[in-house]
Amino acid sequence: MYYHESIDSKSKIFPVKIILHDKAANVPKHWHRSLEISYTYQGSIPDFTIAGKHYSTRPGTILVVNSNEIHSVFFPKTKKRQDSLALSLIFPYPFLMKIVPNYRYRRYEIPDKELLTANN
Repeated sequence: MYYHESIDSKSKIFPVKIILHDKAANVPKHWHRSLEISYTYQGSIPDFTIAGKHYSTRPGTILVVNSNEIHSVFFPKTKKRQDSLALSLIFPYPFLMKIVPNYRYRRYEIPDKELLTANN
């Protein structure tokens, strides 16, 4: 089961939601219309799933979650949760529709086949 996350930014100057993840935490499957960019600064995310594809991140990894893609983060209980530090930038759909021509028909990805795990 997964849920719809509503993303809203109150800022008129910089309408982007910024989330600093300073602890290793599971994030259940969810989706939103917004575009999300995830950057792993320190540590790793052993299972970051985007649209059914499993990724394992390391420092410097950037992942893109397109509009309406189901995604989640999972840290197995057997794996020691190291100090992780990651950043999510979430661009609200209405903002993207204003600044990106034909945004609803676009898809973005940063291909890095090394990040795909054996779960794919």
